[in-house]
Amino acid sequence: MKLVILLIVPTLFYGCGQDPEKTVEQPTAQTQYGPPAKITAYLQTIGPLIRTVSQTEMAVQKQVNASGKATGENLSAAMQEVLPSLQEAFYTFDKIEPPPLLAPLHKDIKKIFVLRLDAYNQTIKGWKLEQAKEESDLYVQAEAKMKEANILSQKLNQEMAKIQQALISQTNTPSTTQQ
Repeated sequence: MKLVILLIVPTLFYGCGQDPEKTVEQPTAQTQYGPPAKITAYLQTIGPLIRTVSQTEMAVQKQVNASGKATGENLSAAMQEVLPSLQEAFYTFDKIEPPPLLAPLHKDIKKIFVLRLDAYNQTIKGWKLEQAKEESDLYVQAEAKMKEANILSQKLNQEMAKIQQALISQTNTPSTTQQ
């Protein structure tokens, strides 16, 4: 009987836990962009959509490289081929709600989608007008939009690197300590 009581008493004390006043709580883990879990989830959600943008651009460049020069005909053909996947990625992206502190980044990514979609559609329309022997400045407009999208993409790549670095830095920081 004494043995049973000796075993029960320590078990009861063990189950009581620590004194809450001796626990030092640190604030919830944060980065300058928000909680790491939300940032990571957002980046994982948009990652495949951003890859779609890159893949469509690579497919267009591959077509140009195969022929040796960019023409309305070969650009239009390549852009018509990838346009549905780019549109689908945009529609999916547009439904995503970004973490509040990443809203400006989200807006800029959306702008890249819109610029590329506009440029692709203008190129396709420009080729149709060229075939009909009609004059148009659609190629010039499309080229300007692609240039703007490329410049914005470079800026966003730098911003994404900063976000990744913030997540890495936060991962290396302890969040709670016990006294």
